[in-house]
Amino acid sequence: MLLKKYNSIFETEHYSFHYEENSVAAKEIESIASTQEMCYGEITNQLKIKPEFKINYYLMDSPEEVGGVYSQIHNEDDFEPCNAFTEYPNTIYCVYNDKIKCVGMHEDTHIISYSIFRPKSAFLREGLAMFMDKVWKGRKNEKCVIEFLDKNPLPDIYKLFDNDFFFAIDCDVSYPLSGAFVGFLIENFGIDVFLAELYYTKKDYCLQLDKITHWEKQSLQTKFIEYIKDLMPNWWS
Repeated sequence: MLLKKYNSIFETEHYSFHYEENSVAAKEIESIASTQEMCYGEITNQLKIKPEFKINYYLMDSPEEVGGVYSQIHNEDDFEPCNAFTEYPNTIYCVYNDKIKCVGMHEDTHIISYSIFRPKSAFLREGLAMFMDKVWKGRKNEKCVIEFLDKNPLPDIYKLFDNDFFFAIDCDVSYPLSGAFVGFLIENFGIDVFLAELYYTKKDYCLQLDKITHWEKQSLQTKFIEYIKDLMPNWWS
């Protein structure tokens, strides 16, 4: 089994970190643990959730290893390298090496929010995680969006709830866009409304969005763009 070599364990109040001896993660494990405990506190405070489990973190050397574990767990013959994924109910597999340190808010937000409910829409799932993360590849979500909007029209927000549409868009656009849009909703209507009326709902997402905002589609699109511009005024000067 691929996971057998990850036999070093570092325990904290809310985490069990698994890693390979003499790895980069082994050298930096106390810093990793401190960072994740800080993230845990912020996420649970924002979401008002106190999970009744520890989160298991497997800190791996490469995207190929993480992708290999994903294929192993899901009984897939082929695999694609990836930086991180979550496995219900409480496990995160991620890359941690000299160049890629895939820890922080993102995967933890998935795990902690899923303890209540896992939305069908990837736009919402990734949107909340990206809102908590704030950045995509070291750049603010809103900066990524504003650069995209400088040369491209804003995708139809309502269509983004459809997973096929969402995943057809380059992740360098879809992920920061989802985070920025969730931030827009939370800024205008509060996180409690966002969670109760949209993130945790089993109802139609488009109808729920109408219920929350009371705006026509075009008005919503326009107000979101104005929100982004207000956050990035120097871009437009």
